Amino acid sequence: MDFGHKIKLARNGISHELKYVEEKMSRLEKARQDIQKEQQISAGEIDQIMKPELGIHWTGERAEDFFDECDSAHTAMYHVVHDEYEGYMHSIQVQLMTLKAEKAGLLFEQQAVMSAQELLEKGEAAVHLLEHKVEQFRKWIF
Repeated sequence: MDFGHKIKLARNGISHELKYVEEKMSRLEKARQDIQKEQQISAGEIDQIMKPELGIHWTGERAEDFFDECDSAHTAMYHVVHDEYEGYMHSIQVQLMTLKAEKAGLLFEQQAVMSAQELLEKGEAAVHLLEHKVEQFRKWIF
């Protein structure tokens, strides 16, 4: 296998891996934005749990039981909206940071492959020029 072929394989492999990493980053970023949007909407809605519109028949023990259930629902929803959503977004942020580091490594590798490509091209041109000169010398001497 010649160097040109090896360089082409490396370039294609890195390019494919970069696309894969960028797609994952894009999906994670969209998921993070969706969670943020859902968190904002839900934060506004959970306050409504504590402000139900009850008719005049909801009084006494029946109303107290209902408000106890509302309070439990509010506490559960508050935990989900503020704690669990933040945990999801933190997890996504960690994954994004890992993928950004992976992308940086791939870009470094891509630059190294491009440098190797340039050296190979210079080398091939120099070898071709050298072969031409040697052929001229051979004609002159022999």
